[in-house]
Amino acid sequence: MQKKYTDKYLPYPVKSELPIFILIVVMSIILWFLLILSFGGIYYAILVLLFLYLSRMISHAYIRGSAVKLGPEQFPDLYKQVLDLSEKVGLRKAPEAYIMQSGGILNAFVAKFISTNLLVLYTDFLDACDGDKPAQDMIIGHELGHIKERHLNWFHPVLIALFFPLIGHAYRRSQELTCDRYGLFCAGEMQGAIAGLTILACGPKRYRDVNVKRYVRQTHQFRTGFMIFARWLMPSPPLTFRLVALDPTLLKEHPGQAAGIIKACFILLIVCATPFGLNYVTRYIYKIIRPAIFRVIEEFRPKEENFDLFKDADYDINRIDRDFNEIDKAIQDYYAKHGKLPSDNDGTIATVWKHTRSGILEPKDPYDGRSYGYRIVDDRYYIYSVGPDTILHSEDDIYFDPEGSQVTLEREQ
Repeated sequence: MQKKYTDKYLPYPVKSELPIFILIVVMSIILWFLLILSFGGIYYAILVLLFLYLSRMISHAYIRGSAVKLGPEQFPDLYKQVLDLSEKVGLRKAPEAYIMQSGGILNAFVAKFISTNLLVLYTDFLDACDGDKPAQDMIIGHELGHIKERHLNWFHPVLIALFFPLIGHAYRRSQELTCDRYGLFCAGEMQGAIAGLTILACGPKRYRDVNVKRYVRQTHQFRTGFMIFARWLMPSPPLTFRLVALDPTLLKEHPGQAAGIIKACFILLIVCATPFGLNYVTRYIYKIIRPAIFRVIEEFRPKEENFDLFKDADYDINRIDRDFNEIDKAIQDYYAKHGKLPSDNDGTIATVWKHTRSGILEPKDPYDGRSYGYRIVDDRYYIYSVGPDTILHSEDDIYFDPEGSQVTLEREQ
């Protein structure tokens, strides 16, 4: 029978974890659905999950084959400590516990393979906490909190949404703060819990000399827009913020962040808009300079008798012919559905294609990367390309006449 604990530090999830988790689940359902519907998406999803499964299997095999497993006859005191803390946080079954050499890393971690939970304690961390059991309990309790809150159970289903830095990292930060409360609960005292986090900050030899109140005042440096935005991108909260979350009394004056948050939102807007802005600017510059470059090339091209630009110009007339025929079929389908031809404007082809060929990539004019042109003359429609010089109504425009020849060139004879 499990013991009942009435400790004043009973753990509970931080307020932000559940709303973010719900958002993550909804995003994951939508993204997995879209991935499965996309061409070949289901195969890529299976391959990714298989890769993750094999990676996790290899990692677990390495731990079980190289680390030292705790047990009644292998580090019994530490083994009993893990069992007691597992019972304290309410686990029905304690995880398999191992100690492993880490090359100086002061930490621990938990992992799950199918239904088996593993707890790995780095030897450098254990040595750093030598003689300070509450600090050791803090870190072990933190890792047990991940198991208790089932953070490992949901990792693979919501993985696709975790790739989005802002929302994914916000969810991970909330998990860390929740598990710090489990660490405090296991430590049983605030001083021991703070010592456990301070060891992670400056190591085993100097953590006792740290002025913790002075240390947490470093959070004041996160008032600017850039620092707040950088914190949003962190997968784990800074240690100073973790300490303040455990014991708010460590920081008497909380820095105002309203202005910094507004600036950080503005930075986020710029970051999100930059790819679209660069694409627009690049296309605009390309549209301006391409005719000039074309004219310069023609100016310096050797003047030959009976020289024919269209004979030597490098463009795929066969591709344009195929595009024209596909667009013509789309227009005919539009006519059959609506009983009239689409009106002629700059966005006609894109609109017709969207209504009749949804999910299929619209063919674009190879010369300027835009939709092909469309116009109606005397109840007949024509589809056209701007031609090699990308200038509309110039001598090299290419027209499609559905009732005449397949492709005609408008040029001076």
